[in-house]
Amino acid sequence: MRQWWLGLEQRERRTLILGVSALAVILAYFLLWRPAHLGATRAATKLRQEEALLTWMQRSAAEARQLQQSGGGSSATNGQSLFAVADQSARTAGLADAIRRVEPSGADHVRISLQDAAFDRVVTWLGGLSAKQGVAVDAATIRQGKAPGKVNAQLVLKGPAQ
Repeated sequence: MRQWWLGLEQRERRTLILGVSALAVILAYFLLWRPAHLGATRAATKLRQEEALLTWMQRSAAEARQLQQSGGGSSATNGQSLFAVADQSARTAGLADAIRRVEPSGADHVRISLQDAAFDRVVTWLGGLSAKQGVAVDAATIRQGKAPGKVNAQLVLKGPAQ
């Protein structure tokens, strides 16, 4: 190798040294600096997203505590009984034909039986009850109905915490 090097002309040696130096710089850029820089940029972006999420969670927790202390919150039944809220909201959700039975079960529970109800409507109705009135599903038995997308459901709903 040394003989080969010494056998090159001065101009060829200089060209090789410059080429190897340029190759070393390019390799250092693409193998070391660029991946580290991209990783740092991604980490900084992720940190900003996590900080924004933390800020939102802290604000939401403070708002929830305030609503809980003020007696507000999810109890949006407007003085209606849970029985009335459940029955009326099910009918509004388009489940009137599927309702077989609605009966109170204690002070803050209601049992509802649905037959051949559209699954999507049941899920949307339960989601709305939870979000708007604070009513939760305490127990549920859901079985496939006669037609695709239809279900038979026995639900126990629990009223909002007072």
